[in-house]
Amino acid sequence: MKALKDTKIPYEHFSAGLAKRLFKVYPAWIQYAGYTTEGSLGEYLYYLEVSVPTENSSVAEPFVISVDLRREVTLSWFGGWHIHVLTKKDETDEHYFSRVLSAVDLIFAEEQVIAVCYRGDKGISGFSIATDSDIPTRLLPKYGEKLVIRSWRASYDREIANPNTHSPD
Repeated sequence: MKALKDTKIPYEHFSAGLAKRLFKVYPAWIQYAGYTTEGSLGEYLYYLEVSVPTENSSVAEPFVISVDLRREVTLSWFGGWHIHVLTKKDETDEHYFSRVLSAVDLIFAEEQVIAVCYRGDKGISGFSIATDSDIPTRLLPKYGEKLVIRSWRASYDREIANPNTHSPD
């Protein structure tokens, strides 16, 4: 990602629409905006990418909101967790942008936590879940050692050991 030095970057149309909606709700994030490019010299398309520094001291990675050439938004955070916010048939851009913002809001308001299953220090699968839900430990993969749960401000952080794994004797 290249840093946004000029707020007049000529984002492609879809990225520009998302940037307008996103920065209206989160104006401080303009400073974290950047872009990725596709195309050839002189004919680049600029796609929005925003890397928001984490507020959770247990997580080093920023929360990233990115647009790709398929007009798909991906949200990603720690341990390889990410979601693709897919467009629905006949959905307007405005409705789609609202769904993207709702997904972001749930994480930043700590209404959802991110859970990543680890094998050693490598995240092997992850999901998001409502903060007040029981964590489905049955979803721990057979060989995962622990489930690491993180919330934006660390209010709901915890780790759950996989009861299905055994230490070698």
